[in-house]
Amino acid sequence: MTSVDSGVFDTSQGTVHLVLGGGGEADSADGAGSADAADGSGVIAAANVTNVTVACATSAFTVGGTVTGLVGSGLVLQLNGAGNLAVSGNGTFTFPTSLASGSAYLVTVSTQPTNPTEVCTVTNGSGTVGAANVTNVAVVCTDRIFADGFEG
Repeated sequence: MTSVDSGVFDTSQGTVHLVLGGGGEADSADGAGSADAADGSGVIAAANVTNVTVACATSAFTVGGTVTGLVGSGLVLQLNGAGNLAVSGNGTFTFPTSLASGSAYLVTVSTQPTNPTEVCTVTNGSGTVGAANVTNVAVVCTDRIFADGFEG
């Protein structure tokens, strides 16, 4: 047997068979992708085997986190400059769009809340999607009261 990435070619007794995890599929070691094999078996003739196809796909994961301190209304978060998400209260949030493993993500505040006027800041809002959902983005909102007691 000869190992080939996530599969094995069995060349014993004049046949070739591409073996990927059970049933013609394999997952990557880090859980970030998978592969399917087509035409993975046949008889070796007097020619090269050229019709084996391995199609790999990257898994997709969501980006989200927690909002705290929100009192006002109108907070809108944004993922990668698009994909607005209106947030109406404290708690967890998840953007509906999934991103492929290995993709960069950037969470920003698109619209700050009003009534009362607040400033929301994002921490852990950028990075690279790995092999799991991103759940550690933190959005903390605070009231905009200046030292003289006036809101601005």
